Amino acid sequence: MHSQTVSQSAFSSRSQRQSAKTHRQVYGLPCCYRQLQPDFHQLSQFEPVSDRLQKSGLVFEGAIALYPSNPRYLNQTACPVIIPSQEEGDIRVLLHRPFSQIQVCVRSLGEVTLSALDVRGHCIAQGHTQDFAAQHPGQSIPAVWLTVTANQMASLIIGAKAPFVVEALQLRYQ
Repeated sequence: MHSQTVSQSAFSSRSQRQSAKTHRQVYGLPCCYRQLQPDFHQLSQFEPVSDRLQKSGLVFEGAIALYPSNPRYLNQTACPVIIPSQEEGDIRVLLHRPFSQIQVCVRSLGEVTLSALDVRGHCIAQGHTQDFAAQHPGQSIPAVWLTVTANQMASLIIGAKAPFVVEALQLRYQ
């Protein structure tokens, strides 16, 4: 689901303001929020990501950056991607800001799951992709955006049974 950011001051009539209120109620997001997209260009080949994106409020566990060599995983941006450092491993992301929505762009032949956890480690939101290989054998792998929306997110787990890459993140907060 994609939502659009609209400033309250952009509305001139009462009905338009009411429409924005309805939008907030339907999508569960405040009308006015900030968006942040960490820059993967600053990452170096085979570098552990760990605290490299800490300025964005993210600390990674079990992740390295690289430029994909498999043509099925190539992106068009010539930008490094993030992959698990362990084969068939997960990537854990500790959140040091109160994000209300997180979107992750991934590529994988198998199903990828994005789970948002609270401070106790309980899953509070989850999204997943389809098993691409079963539906489209031999085709190049498309990029897919996964979204979780929740209050009180403390960490994320991105995981799959098949190899996957993370191409981008979009983070929203108030």
